[in-house]
Amino acid sequence: MLSAFSLLQKRMIGLSSPFPVTAFVVPILVGGFAGFALRFFYAQLRTNQEQIETFINNIDDIVQVTDQSGNFIFVNEAWHKTFGYTPAELKDLNVVDLIHPNKKEECKEIIKALLNTKNEIHSIHTVYRTKEGKSVYLEGKTNCYMKSRKKPILRSVFRNVTERREASEFQKLVGNIFEKTQEGLVITDEKQKISFVNTAFTKITGYSKGDALKRNIHELFPVIKTEDESQEKMHETLRLYGSWQGEIWTLRKDGTEYPLNMTISEVSNPEDEVVTYACIFYDITERKENERRLKHLATHDVLTDLPNREIFYKKATAYLEKIKKSDMLLAILFIDLDGFKEVNDRHGHHVGDMLLRLVAQRLKNHTRERDIVSRFGGDEFAILLSDIKSENEAIFAAENILNVISAPFDISCCAIRITASIGISLYNEHIEFDTLLIEADKAMYRAKRDGKNRISIITKNSVSDKT
Repeated sequence: MLSAFSLLQKRMIGLSSPFPVTAFVVPILVGGFAGFALRFFYAQLRTNQEQIETFINNIDDIVQVTDQSGNFIFVNEAWHKTFGYTPAELKDLNVVDLIHPNKKEECKEIIKALLNTKNEIHSIHTVYRTKEGKSVYLEGKTNCYMKSRKKPILRSVFRNVTERREASEFQKLVGNIFEKTQEGLVITDEKQKISFVNTAFTKITGYSKGDALKRNIHELFPVIKTEDESQEKMHETLRLYGSWQGEIWTLRKDGTEYPLNMTISEVSNPEDEVVTYACIFYDITERKENERRLKHLATHDVLTDLPNREIFYKKATAYLEKIKKSDMLLAILFIDLDGFKEVNDRHGHHVGDMLLRLVAQRLKNHTRERDIVSRFGGDEFAILLSDIKSENEAIFAAENILNVISAPFDISCCAIRITASIGISLYNEHIEFDTLLIEADKAMYRAKRDGKNRISIITKNSVSDKT
């Protein structure tokens, strides 16, 4: 007797049975034992077929069978779950109704190829639409089978690869974002050896991807200094909290120093073991330069670039505290230009500004590096002479300044001559800095009153003039 299961297998894979089913008609008519055996065979066949259908309906892969026109003959449960159509709705559907519009022409070409190469198995990648209109990406195998030399049927087995495709697309998207972002990105393994860098990394650091891969991250980012904490504190914070954010100074490939804002984060596996470090950073050179410039503008005169009154006061007060414990003297020279108003009135404020800049430059060039030269406003300047040993040393410095200022100033329009009146006050342990500054100002006005182009000095108990 022919095995029913063997017969069904042959039918499913497209092989013809060794003899037609009509061969069993005679035993049925005759009856008897042969008829009983044949009825048992068909019952067993139906049982095996049901078992196979149950198996097909319980697999995750999508199985569909259509005729050559695309009308559905059979689909399994995975098909219904994936695309959302009921068995009743399936009767009115054609496979073309499910194909994504972008894939319809490609699908028609595949069907033509299948009909021309019967029984040949083809790999297929396509996109269906669910009942709700969601795209489902499929890959699988399909072939054309001539059932009992009648009309061909198309049999397909698909795997839903939508999640894998979306994950791949998302990975590409993330990769593109990482490549196009202005921030540098470095990914390392648990031993901090670099496994990935993006394009911004190469632009910022000067290292190529080939330079960076497999090297320890600390080789490419040697920490020269951090803004607010030590390097050891940085590593301790990373160890305790799994992340660190801050500013560091490091070196580019060419050896130049530059500042970075950097964030380092640990990435752990489900067992809470660190498997990756991710480092995002960006160059803050421009920001630091802007901060430096703003700070400089806040403490320096815009026109002459000399320290302003505020910074002069802070530095002088600090130095005054320092010399209280020594035998050194401190002197303040208060300077006012004689005839500056006439220069403005005659030649204009543009020339007056140029003159003030030239005066500031001469004052800086003819004082010591440790002395503080400041513009207080208008045509008034102040100089703090530190570490002097006597009153005569202060007078000598003031006389030198008188000579420097009285020399002609060559400006585009003409040569301009001016003079200066200078008041000097010397520190002693009985007065505060504010009083010292006031006395220097008074001495300067005394020099102006007494004829200008001269020095007036206030000592502990007297005022004296030096022409």
